[in-house]
Amino acid sequence: MLRAGFMPLPAGTFALEDPLDPSRFKLPPPVLRPAGSVFSKPVAVELLPGLEAEPEEPEEEEEGEEEDEEAQQARAAAREERRRRREERERVANEHPLRIFYTMDGRDPFSVGRRYRGPLTLTANRTHLRIVAVRGPERSIVVDAVYVVCHYAMPDDVVSGAFMIRAFPEVSGAVAEALASTLGEPLERVCVTCSEVEASGPGAGCWLRVPLCDPRPRHCLFVDRSFATVRGNKLKGFIDNFRVDILQAVGQPPEDIDCHADLRAGRSTHKAGSIAIEFTLARELAEEVRHQLDDPSSYMLSRARGKGYFCDAHLQVVEPLSERLTDPTLQSQLHAALGKKASVDEVIGFGSTQEGLIAVALARSEVKKLKDRGTLPKAIQAALPETELGEVREGPNELAVEYTVDVISGRREEGVMVDGVSVVRDLNSDDFTKRLMVSLNERHLPLQVAVSTRATSRELSQLEFKLEWKFPSAKAGPAKKDFLDGICMIYCGGNLAQVIDFRSAHEDRYVHDGEHNEEAATLCRSIHRAVQHSGDIMSEVGGEHRMSLDLDALPPGVTDLFFVLAAFDCNDLSLFENVAVGIHDVVLGRELTNYRIETAGHAQAVVMCSFTREADHGKWVVYGLGIPTTGNTKDYEPIKNTISSRCQMSYSRWERRECIVKIRVLHRCKRLTQASTNEFAKLLWRILELPTNVFQLVVLWL
Repeated sequence: MLRAGFMPLPAGTFALEDPLDPSRFKLPPPVLRPAGSVFSKPVAVELLPGLEAEPEEPEEEEEGEEEDEEAQQARAAAREERRRRREERERVANEHPLRIFYTMDGRDPFSVGRRYRGPLTLTANRTHLRIVAVRGPERSIVVDAVYVVCHYAMPDDVVSGAFMIRAFPEVSGAVAEALASTLGEPLERVCVTCSEVEASGPGAGCWLRVPLCDPRPRHCLFVDRSFATVRGNKLKGFIDNFRVDILQAVGQPPEDIDCHADLRAGRSTHKAGSIAIEFTLARELAEEVRHQLDDPSSYMLSRARGKGYFCDAHLQVVEPLSERLTDPTLQSQLHAALGKKASVDEVIGFGSTQEGLIAVALARSEVKKLKDRGTLPKAIQAALPETELGEVREGPNELAVEYTVDVISGRREEGVMVDGVSVVRDLNSDDFTKRLMVSLNERHLPLQVAVSTRATSRELSQLEFKLEWKFPSAKAGPAKKDFLDGICMIYCGGNLAQVIDFRSAHEDRYVHDGEHNEEAATLCRSIHRAVQHSGDIMSEVGGEHRMSLDLDALPPGVTDLFFVLAAFDCNDLSLFENVAVGIHDVVLGRELTNYRIETAGHAQAVVMCSFTREADHGKWVVYGLGIPTTGNTKDYEPIKNTISSRCQMSYSRWERRECIVKIRVLHRCKRLTQASTNEFAKLLWRILELPTNVFQLVVLWL
């Protein structure tokens, strides 16, 4: 009866249902993809029908010679019953399509759910999704999942190791993508650091790299309108209007305009083809066109002559530079041209859209032959005459690649359970480097990979929070110069358990809700050992307060840590600049995430973020808040009131509702009988006997 997500929700809703017999439900439970977990960005959830298992047909027994007529009739009746059931299933499937209903507040989806018609994009901090499959009179059991969307989800394990790759530093992004793809982990959870490894000796190899870009690429604007509306005598006027619109939008007209019908499958939905306008325009101006096509208030979508067409248009690059760089014909052409001047081992080209790089592998003794008189740039310019080249870079031919993978334990879309142990096992498997090289090759990087340090895993426990700011600008005057203090307010549920601030670095202080006793003092001391303030770290332009956090030492009752920046005397935090909080992994010295606010407004303090233990999944998550509030380092009470009213109300709601909800559970489980006959007991009993949905609405008033 107490479903996942029964405990406090931000909106104060809860999940409660009457006990049901699952054997009554004939349909398989529907499936959620991805499964409920914590996410660092909005997540699109698909609700899919469960796989129906075909009923097993009993094996036909061989007819014996002495089988009597009664046994034959029984077997024939069984066959007829199976045929009837099969036809009934087919009839129900034809007459009643399978539908999935869902709720996002914990209520029963079978009685009050909405019909699922497409992926659900979840953006709320916490969503309790409940789904049920229905087909005619049949239904499935209810499936529960809790989705948490936050600023950052702390990993359960950090996996690290190192590779040696015959490559150059510019491939670090592609290596991270390939590693994430091979492991099946999100790219934002994979961090790669590359450093060049110098080799000595006459046979040592190196890479010569030349960055390049296409300054005036060819673009195509695809308009989802029939080409029949502009062809013939209308075409010249349409092109002239297009030229004027682009000139007005970005300040420069497009060149070499060619308007034609696009009949490619999957792109055109019109018999005459869609409108395709090819033109040449500088990269930065084309990017401005792209932005205006996404902005309803822009010139192109609000005042241009062709605004009716532009609202159904999207811009693409025609033959991006990255595609030309990865063409084997181009690489062979460069290899042959450069091979006449020096002994070249390999030529690699890669890039992204209109920027890229040509890399040439050769012995260090051969470098001078290609660098003298600009041999390498001239060969590239001859092969790609319309590109702009950067300076030639030289470096060793090997990279030491150190990687970290932040693993959030849980089930992936395929239903496989993933944790730090499974990721380490995969990274240390015999075929992983081969799979990684295949993934790199798919990105047009035929690189050799060798393991230098085997992967290991550790739990993330040592964190450092850096709260930083810049001093008030000169316009405030030297007399108004003020300082900020980083404050950590630690909560156990809805109660303040301890405050760690600049004074905590020098003295033992007990700041908490409720009366001060030995139990409260013990909790304060335990928190003080786990959360420590560094004191002031100042520079000429700003300040920084650091707080170290040991998750292993944190008392288990702690649920939330709120990080606050407050002024000493200043009543206007808008005078301070670049207010931010960063969270760092102490062991590796790397930043996990950061949260910045543009301005705190004319406030004395700002609640920057919360570090919260998510109850359903048992994971620590970071919520970016940026809540301005009154109060300063001399008076924490207004700050505490803001946190209680804006962030911790769910706990107080649960305190008000807990008793009656648990009594209801006892009543529905037949573990409660009516004994008292006073008026209050009779009223309570009537409330307990209300239907579930009505009871929920009543309790929401508490």
